[in-house]
Amino acid sequence: IAPYCDKIMALLLNDLQAPALHRSVKPSILSCFGDIALAIEGTFEKYLPYALSMLQSAAVLSVQTQQQQTASGELDEDMVDYNNALRNGILEAYSGLFQGFKNSRQHLAAFHEHARGIIAFIEKVCEDPERDSAVTKNVVWVLGDLADSLESCGPFFSEKPFYQNFLMECKNNQTLAETAQWAMERISMRIR
Repeated sequence: IAPYCDKIMALLLNDLQAPALHRSVKPSILSCFGDIALAIEGTFEKYLPYALSMLQSAAVLSVQTQQQQTASGELDEDMVDYNNALRNGILEAYSGLFQGFKNSRQHLAAFHEHARGIIAFIEKVCEDPERDSAVTKNVVWVLGDLADSLESCGPFFSEKPFYQNFLMECKNNQTLAETAQWAMERISMRIR
């Protein structure tokens, strides 16, 4: 797949910026970044700045959407569904990126400057009572993948201890218990 990635990534990035493309397609495009990173691993490095920039913009949009919903006091089910789809796309991309670069420690340095923002985004997602179960599952995975991949992330987790209550709640969920335990262990290793 690597020989075709320049064209694929160019098309995906252009589609994300296309105002005519229906918003329902964009979360799946974001998720593709993680899939491609998993497939080509460290070779994805040349696309990383673009992918991280798009993911950061999508995360800002998600938080703004959440804040608008809260401020209006009215629940728009379509926006809730879209925001959950957007979050899933973002989180799946981050998880794939972390896993794709896990064996390329020298390439992981690029994530260090984004780790604080990723954790802050996840904190906002965890505060939202409208997040769905798929988002919750993906949050657990990304927290664990981030801690598993980035050796220097301990201070970021120390700054944002929200994850402790969140993962404890997830450990009480039969379908998430094992993954939440794994994520907690990964984070604990980095905080020591």
